[in-house]
Amino acid sequence: MLVRQVHIRRIAPASVAQRAHWRAWLESPATIGSASVLKADAGSWVRGLPGPAGCGFEEVVVKCRPDAGPGESFKRLTRSTRGDRQWRGAEWLAAYGFLTPRSLVLARAEVDGVRCEILVMERLAGRSVLEHLAAGVEKTAGSLSVREQHVAAKRVGEMIANLSRAGRYNRDGKPSNLIVTLGTAGDIAIGIIDTVAIRRDAWFDSDELEWMLARLYIEPVGCGFPPRRALCMRAVLAAVGADAGKSRETVREVCELASHFVQRHGNPVPRVDPLESSRSGE
Repeated sequence: MLVRQVHIRRIAPASVAQRAHWRAWLESPATIGSASVLKADAGSWVRGLPGPAGCGFEEVVVKCRPDAGPGESFKRLTRSTRGDRQWRGAEWLAAYGFLTPRSLVLARAEVDGVRCEILVMERLAGRSVLEHLAAGVEKTAGSLSVREQHVAAKRVGEMIANLSRAGRYNRDGKPSNLIVTLGTAGDIAIGIIDTVAIRRDAWFDSDELEWMLARLYIEPVGCGFPPRRALCMRAVLAAVGADAGKSRETVREVCELASHFVQRHGNPVPRVDPLESSRSGE
């Protein structure tokens, strides 16, 4: 894979002095050639690889997306490309205390002769919520214990509650976009890795919390690994703040509306299997 004519549009403040180094790293044939494919779809791809020397990160993720058409120029001018939205969403999440990978470099480049947008970001250590759900069903190595599963489900619900309280919601908060990180003391945190769809709550619509809960269920059902009812309820109770005095009636209403969104979604099978790279050992 040949990457040429790299033009850096945005760079993390700590890396400004390394602009030329980042450009040379992206253009090196050895960089992408050593990367493992995490996801690929219609010309776009996501790859994981060791970070360049001196960048401060052992592992990074490189996202590449071909230009979608003539409208890309306007999006770059207004800083509204997909990469810009990822960058902006990550900045907001980090500012409000959410765990999310830091964006390092946003660039334009020619990749195998095609004009593309490239985003380099930190890689969070851990497996996705979806991978853990699959591992729990298949009893594979690295499966969470039952206690850890419940803690992770509670942390997911708390994350949703905190987003809602901050006036935001995640339109793409599916389990494959949530990373379970295990601390040295056994603590568990949830990281949000796709931050493109972090949006403000709509003043005319108050169903964002239920929609986020529905998104947690739709993808694993489509992949054949539906979460157990106990885990679903653990996440719901944390999301609605039942421990803070919310009534059973409130919990029931939230569950009913979330279930309605699940049923209205239609076929839950993802167009691209989000577990493909983990199944192949990547």
